[in-house]
Amino acid sequence: MKRIVYSLLVAGLTILNFTSCENDKYRDLDRRVKELDMELDSKTSRLENVLANYKSVEVSYITIKPENWVTSGEEGSENCYMYAEVECTLITQNIINDGVVLAYYVDADNRDNVLPYIQSYLPEAPSTDMVIETFRYDAEVGKITFIIQNSDYSFHERLGDIQFKIATIY
Repeated sequence: MKRIVYSLLVAGLTILNFTSCENDKYRDLDRRVKELDMELDSKTSRLENVLANYKSVEVSYITIKPENWVTSGEEGSENCYMYAEVECTLITQNIINDGVVLAYYVDADNRDNVLPYIQSYLPEAPSTDMVIETFRYDAEVGKITFIIQNSDYSFHERLGDIQFKIATIY
C-alpha cells in the first residue's frame, strides 16, 4: 500500500512539475508575444506619424530606348555596366534632404518591381551559363540614373525599350 501511495505521489509530483514547466514555457512565450506586439505597435505608430507628415506623393513614368544606354567600363571587368541618365524634375533638394525617391522596373506584364531588382536568364548560344541581371538607380537633384549590371560583367544585346516608374514622397 505504501508503494502505491508513494508511486502515486511521485507520479503526481512529476505531473505537477511537468505542467509547471509547460506553463512556464507558455508564460514565457505569451510574454514574448506581448513584447513583440508592443514593439510592432510602436513601429506602426512611428510609421503612421512619418507618413502623416508627408505632404505629397508624385509619380512619373520614364521609357528608356536602347540607344540611350551608355556602357561604362571594359567588358569582363567588375566595373562593367550600362547606365542611362535622365532628367527628373520630381527630384528636388527637399526630396533629397527630407523625402524619399523610389524607382521601379516596369516589366512586360506591367508589374512594378522595386529597385534594386534582380532577374536571371540564359543568354543566347554559345553561352550556357545563367546570367544574373541587376537593375538599380542613383538619384540626385534634377536627375535619376538607372544602372544595369550583369553577373558575367558583359553587355548582352537584348535591351529593348525599358520602362521605369519613379515615385517621390515628401
